[in-house]
Amino acid sequence: MNSEHNEQPTEPMLCKNDCGFYGNPANDNLCSKCYKDQIKHQSTANAFFPKEATFTKPSVSPTADYSFKSEETTSKAVVEEEKEPESQEAADRCKKCDKQLGILGFKCRCSSYFCAQHRQASAHDCQFDYKSLYRSDLMNKNQKVVRDKLERI
Repeated sequence: MNSEHNEQPTEPMLCKNDCGFYGNPANDNLCSKCYKDQIKHQSTANAFFPKEATFTKPSVSPTADYSFKSEETTSKAVVEEEKEPESQEAADRCKKCDKQLGILGFKCRCSSYFCAQHRQASAHDCQFDYKSLYRSDLMNKNQKVVRDKLERI
């Protein structure tokens, strides 16, 4: 038995995509990054264009009834779409000092975002009425004490 025939080549192969890393024969001679990219690309391509699906051409009738949306409903939809990016932009910067927040933004009960320096209500002159909020919470959570209840105890 000759051991030379059972040995694999000692020199590793480079990636098929010539990215500079070494390829793995189990990954079709691709490096791990290129292999992941290829799998991701194949899965997105299969999601949009399934191979087994058959496409049929819809029949068109000359008496098709078409309805058009009024301008009012379409303009409302456009306005709603425009409002969403504004809320995203507001979450990126502190309302008081306009500092970029990133991950560490704090949302106040006045529905604004602030940095670490201005997160306290006193630091950004918050107009939210905490006193009435806590007062209503206490009213809801605590039972009303009546003289009749005290006599039973």
